[in-house]
Amino acid sequence: MRKKKPPNYKSKFEIDIANLLGDKAEYEPDKLKFIQPAKNRTYCPDFKIGPYTYIEAKGKFTFQDMDKMLWVKEQHPDKQFLILFMNANNKIRKGSPTTYGEWATKKGFIWADWKSQRIPTNWLESDLSTQMDTTKSESSKLGMKPFDSDGTKETTVLTGNN
Repeated sequence: MRKKKPPNYKSKFEIDIANLLGDKAEYEPDKLKFIQPAKNRTYCPDFKIGPYTYIEAKGKFTFQDMDKMLWVKEQHPDKQFLILFMNANNKIRKGSPTTYGEWATKKGFIWADWKSQRIPTNWLESDLSTQMDTTKSESSKLGMKPFDSDGTKETTVLTGNN
């Protein structure tokens, strides 16, 4: 039997996430086709954690990344894309009042902040694709940010010590 080749991670951030997830996730196992206006493209989500659920690890989150995530989400409504930001408080561009996390919330993505909470454990407990409603009332059940109005969030997170 042939040994499986170790993944070729694109960043230290992805390695840290892979080490924390262990055997609970596969790294870039699928290639999902999507159409960028006037172009056929392929997207490899970073981590597959369920049949229809993916974690996308984002350190730098460019406008091109934002467009890609919106196109893929629109063209794959049967899949759930969770965004794990290295720092969700980064601004989408210099001088902008909008953070990565605020952008994701506005666009209906479930997301978490690696810097403050690592990976919410409920992301790994069940396939979130059956819970596609990411309205404000649902977001707290899914470990989604933004923080509650008092600036805190009660949620269990996967930190490597669990």
